[in-house]
Amino acid sequence: MSRELLGKWLEHLTGSGIRFFDSGTRLQPDFGGHGFKMPYYEPQEHNHIEMIMLVSGGLALHVNGAWVHHRAGQPAVFLRNTYHSEHYLPDRQPYSLYWLTSMPSALTFHHTLYEPKTGYGQSAVRLSITSPFVGKLWDCGRAMPPDRPRFLYLLLQCLDYSLKNDNFSTDNYHVDVLGQVKEYIEEYYAEKITLEDLAAMAHYSAGHLNALFVELFGISIYQYLSKVRMHAAMKLLENGNMLVRDVAAAVGFQDQLYFSRYFRKFTGQTPAAFARNKLNGS
Repeated sequence: MSRELLGKWLEHLTGSGIRFFDSGTRLQPDFGGHGFKMPYYEPQEHNHIEMIMLVSGGLALHVNGAWVHHRAGQPAVFLRNTYHSEHYLPDRQPYSLYWLTSMPSALTFHHTLYEPKTGYGQSAVRLSITSPFVGKLWDCGRAMPPDRPRFLYLLLQCLDYSLKNDNFSTDNYHVDVLGQVKEYIEEYYAEKITLEDLAAMAHYSAGHLNALFVELFGISIYQYLSKVRMHAAMKLLENGNMLVRDVAAAVGFQDQLYFSRYFRKFTGQTPAAFARNKLNGS
């Protein structure tokens, strides 16, 4: 199944190209006044890039407020901060939709679907792949705006490499993806990070992702994020040349007072006292 999935992505990308949506995309709705009040999930945006490939049926795709008809054949990319969701068509035809998510050092895949008798659902089987090109793909996707031809080139390189080197497996998906989440926190702790965004990146519910993280690492995601931020703040304060408010902002806290309270709880000292003691060698 894994080889077949990657092969389909390559086939569709090379045969039909790719369509990009970003936060500025404005589309004419295809369904008039039809509001699709009960989509599979509420329209959401992410700080990472997601891609879709419809392999059967048709669906209504939400893009920045407009519902448009999406047909099988051409993969599409939701660039960062693009609102999106999915809904079955008014005639309730079934559909099968594959998702690909870009992470800092891996690509992850999952599968959503709709059947009139059973409703929305998703496959429990998930796949994670790595290649020498995934980091470059991630960096390319984070650029504003990204180099779209290069993005497509790197994506094809990732898929082609994995197919030729058989470096894919569904056996240890949750271990692989939890390592990716941990790595993401360590790299991007200064940015806004929510459990919901991490869950979307990993294709798990927020509660399930956090439970798996605790099981593997012995600490909750928010506790780990706070720990990483505190250690980063301690290093900045040791230099003695930054104001407390600037240190707070540099490690991801928008509220200086909240940062100071948390820092004191974590270290037993206020940020100012910690910096002063380090400067005096104590």
